[in-house]
Amino acid sequence: MPVLQISIFSSGNTKGIAQTRHAQVIGRVELGFGHVYVATYVKNVTAPTWNGETAAIIGLRTKWQGFNIAGSATLRQAIDAKPGTDATAPEFAASIARPIGRFTPIVSAIYTPDELGASKTSFYIEGGASYTLAKGLAASAGLGRRHRVLALDYTAWNAGLGWSPSKHFALDARYWDTDGPSVWPYKRRLVVSAIAKF
Repeated sequence: MPVLQISIFSSGNTKGIAQTRHAQVIGRVELGFGHVYVATYVKNVTAPTWNGETAAIIGLRTKWQGFNIAGSATLRQAIDAKPGTDATAPEFAASIARPIGRFTPIVSAIYTPDELGASKTSFYIEGGASYTLAKGLAASAGLGRRHRVLALDYTAWNAGLGWSPSKHFALDARYWDTDGPSVWPYKRRLVVSAIAKF
């Protein structure tokens, strides 16, 4: 049965930097087949030559020896792209996490051979952890590094609190910052988000 997810962010985020100057809304539909799933999404973005993004995704989520393992292949497509814009980007992501009591460390990586727009190759890796404070309430933090061709390299970090009162709803408040210039999209920001699943 398909799962519909609606996410609202006070500011969009991608690989540790802002993706919108104002609020971002993401609509996602996912269909699972055991450990495998297919999905698509649509969202608004702030970019010089396009106004939104959609994608087709195939992914895997599984458990092995106490580890939570996930991987996905995504084909991203810019919406309303101006002529001459590089409007298609394949992307590959993987993560591994290991719950240890209330503590869960996680490492994730995202590789994009050719980014949307003028940037080319992008590789982002992040390490982080979450700690369960109470049922449905967790604190988490992460530190990531991104290397890009024809764009600025940077380090990003975040810390925040997430609350999930049910499997259908979640809230999060998170501080983001980078070592990039103190201008959008690299400058520090507080992002508040709400996610609903149906």
